[in-house]
Amino acid sequence: MGDPEFDGIFVIKGYDPFKVRAKLTPELRACLLDIQAEHDLQIDDRCLHIRRVKTDMEVLQATAAKASLAAAALNPHPPKP
Repeated sequence: MGDPEFDGIFVIKGYDPFKVRAKLTPELRACLLDIQAEHDLQIDDRCLHIRRVKTDMEVLQATAAKASLAAAALNPHPPKP
């Protein structure tokens, strides 16, 4: 990706590297790095897998909000208006 911090943590694979790169905007990479900094994050073509989330309500809410943004950005079939 050309982002040393992101590239050092994540291995990116995909059938169409251009589509993968287009989705991984600087904002999305920052969001994923933020989640990974506090939790165990893995991503595949269907899911965000977030493990080791503390049961503190503020942490849960913040993590859910970040995960929602990331999932929306990665969704290959966004909802129609």
